[in-house]
Amino acid sequence: MAAAAKGWVFATSFTDPTARASARAFTAAYRARFGADPGWYAAEAHDAVMFLAQACDKNGTTLTERGAIARRMPEITYAGITRTVKYESGYGYNHDGMFEFQVVDGAFRYLGHYRDAAVS
Repeated sequence: MAAAAKGWVFATSFTDPTARASARAFTAAYRARFGADPGWYAAEAHDAVMFLAQACDKNGTTLTERGAIARRMPEITYAGITRTVKYESGYGYNHDGMFEFQVVDGAFRYLGHYRDAAVS
């Protein structure tokens, strides 16, 4: 990483699952299966798939038609490991799903959700 990036603070739409208590079980299962920490977006991908799986089920009946699933999605609220996935009129999905990192010693250090992050 370039020396010019030292100290930079930036926002992303992914979190660090190894640093979030809500993703502790996911991170442990990922390490056990793949022998490494989850990569960027791995926890978000998990939440997206689980949200979609919930949208594909309506009262015990599996929805398979794309239009029916799309119409069902705004009805779903899924409490995931990275955020709560839900539709909000005027905003869409996950409008507040931003996380901050800082470049420290040539690596990205997770600071937290943008509302809670503290820069040192």
